[in-house]
Amino acid sequence: MNIVDLAFDVDNDLAAFDQLLETPPSPPLSFADDPIAMAWSAYRSRTGRYMGDIQQAVVTDQDRAQAQQIRNHYHRRITFQLLTNAGHPLSPFQRKLMGIVAGTHEITKDELGILYRIPFFYVEDCDVDRMIENSPKHEFDFQMFVDRTDQFELMHKISVERKLRSATHFWLRAASTPSLCKIAVLKDNPLSGLLESVLSQPAVRLTANWHPRERTSNYQKYFHYQLAAVKLSTGAHFG
Repeated sequence: MNIVDLAFDVDNDLAAFDQLLETPPSPPLSFADDPIAMAWSAYRSRTGRYMGDIQQAVVTDQDRAQAQQIRNHYHRRITFQLLTNAGHPLSPFQRKLMGIVAGTHEITKDELGILYRIPFFYVEDCDVDRMIENSPKHEFDFQMFVDRTDQFELMHKISVERKLRSATHFWLRAASTPSLCKIAVLKDNPLSGLLESVLSQPAVRLTANWHPRERTSNYQKYFHYQLAAVKLSTGAHFG
């Protein structure tokens, strides 16, 4: 089995949250301060990837200012999506997220996990936006390639946290194209450390299936390739 057979594309991986939203609502919670500021306080005070109790978080003025930045970010991001994807309604999770950041939705106990994840989503978005902003602009060849071999250089490693599973995104630059390429690997994959050591070399030749992907970054569409069935060009598989 290839190492990335155990990976997944989390850019739109919100099904777990959508399933949560199908359950009957529980009573709304009360918060001593701005819920997003409390979530950010718990996030910045976390140990590793584990946050403390949001409702016990001690909020500072800096946390409140950061909460406003998070609100502005998602308000602009979702508004842009609505304007550029006419006829494609928001998912249940996106509608719930919009209500939470706008302060128009009362958060229930069952939805506390959404609030818990907002800081992780925000940091991940900012990391990817900065990376794409510094990438060359070019025409994208929207075509899938099978067993395509290229030489790659690791550009960025971004942690992606989700409620049920977490992953590492390895963003690579290929020698043959200015388009960025991504390998997504679950963090509990026992071979993820091996893959990271291989990708950390100055240059590595890999053979993979190249899948075109679209992402909204800095309020514009950006295209990249997600790599699957990855193996060393010598023919050795990861796994």
